[in-house]
Amino acid sequence: MLKCFFGLLISLSFGAQAGCSISDEMREMYNAKYAEQISIDVKLSEHNYTVLISAPKALNSEPFQGFHLVADSFNEPTFAAALESFEEGSEFKTWFDIDAGLVRKHLIVVTFGEDCGFDVTKEVFYQ
Repeated sequence: MLKCFFGLLISLSFGAQAGCSISDEMREMYNAKYAEQISIDVKLSEHNYTVLISAPKALNSEPFQGFHLVADSFNEPTFAAALESFEEGSEFKTWFDIDAGLVRKHLIVVTFGEDCGFDVTKEVFYQ
């Protein structure tokens, strides 16, 4: 039941609408093409990591829509949340802090475009 809830949450928060579907192949193509334009900076300070994410205001002529944090797996997340963004210069940015003891596999999903836009997914690497 909880997995169904998270799946529904992800679908709704990433802007999926009736008649709008992105295949796994298309998602992989967008990731390969645009992942380098998404920056993830991770810093350890004592027992906490600070993660700063930056994305351009548009990709492929599609405007930035938002950041999401997904834990464990895109298809079967154990946690998913929208992250508040702010504009700085030519980019949108967001950040979060996490206790080093709570680190797990985290994915950042950046959404571009309205209606049937696209996502770029990158993993956070804690070091």
